[in-house]
Amino acid sequence: MLIALGLTGVTCKNPEAKGVLRKNNRVVMLNNQNLKVPAAISTSQAAADVPAHKILGLLKTCVTRWGNQFLQLNRNTLLRLAIDPAVDKFKKENKNEKEAIVEVDLSDGAGSKAGKAVAAADIGLSKEDWEASQELAGFLEYPYQIKEIIEKGNGTCTGAQALQLLWDLKENHCNPHAQLSVKAFPPSLSVADRARPMETKEADDLCEMVRTARTLMKEELQARLFASRPSNLRLVQCFMSKQPGFNCSNYLAPAQHQLAETLYLQMIRKAVDLMPKGDPAISSAKKIKTEETLAGAGSPLFRGASMLNSAAAAQVAQAAHNAAEAEFQFDAAGVEIERYKYLAPEEVQPFLRADGLLDEFRMIHELR
Repeated sequence: MLIALGLTGVTCKNPEAKGVLRKNNRVVMLNNQNLKVPAAISTSQAAADVPAHKILGLLKTCVTRWGNQFLQLNRNTLLRLAIDPAVDKFKKENKNEKEAIVEVDLSDGAGSKAGKAVAAADIGLSKEDWEASQELAGFLEYPYQIKEIIEKGNGTCTGAQALQLLWDLKENHCNPHAQLSVKAFPPSLSVADRARPMETKEADDLCEMVRTARTLMKEELQARLFASRPSNLRLVQCFMSKQPGFNCSNYLAPAQHQLAETLYLQMIRKAVDLMPKGDPAISSAKKIKTEETLAGAGSPLFRGASMLNSAAAAQVAQAAHNAAEAEFQFDAAGVEIERYKYLAPEEVQPFLRADGLLDEFRMIHELR
């Protein structure tokens, strides 16, 4: 993400995005280094009947980590109607000031402790800058949600689901022809207007820095995550995952998918060998109701899931039908493998969270 935003790398690959982030951060630095600006921002909110305990401030960011950039852009665009008059008043009163604020000096690539002085005339955002900030915030929101669910998902996000989320991010959110949903600027500073409606922008209407960020992120995700083979245990996780809308054949290479199935079968057999020995259970394959795989489309996560698995769902349904019709005899491991493979959607549904993430740990525990 830092490479996509032009914040790291041997050379800056997205100077436009880096420039927009710098302008937003300068407003926050002014807010932190001049007492009159935060007071003016608070006064504007109070004038819009915002209760004292709900008055918002601006958020600092850190150039060496990502995630806080989205939070800063989201807060700045929310408080635009308070920021603009506060900054304009400061610039009017200090128009000749050459050292209005001190920001981190990144000219040496590391950030000088001495900092860099910024003139008052170079602080603030134009109408075009605000629109660019709005689009950049819209682009960063889904990657930020994925980061949060992987880091703080209460232990419910498996390694396979993390890979699925990042594949969805690469193939759908970073699709150069995809639309982008952005939050509208609030018409006022009131608390009621903080729930901003979403606006959809066509790919051709997006600013160049967002299109560049999409391309860079897609390249980085492919090179770092999908160009090499996952570990054996991760492959088995991917093969076993019942996340609605996803099949590991979507995001694993054919050879990796075959290896994942082989490793899964081997591990099942090894698990059976560890069980107490007794008479092997013999059973007939039962015809299980199979419907089209549930899709997470419309949920906050797995935004492209509805496009991924319709053909795969049809293949699974046909395979289930064929297996039931054949009435083969399976040993205990074989029966368990077939039952898990053809779990009906209604058996998976109770473990699906509101954000679209399947709680596979709880599902496995209760279906064991």
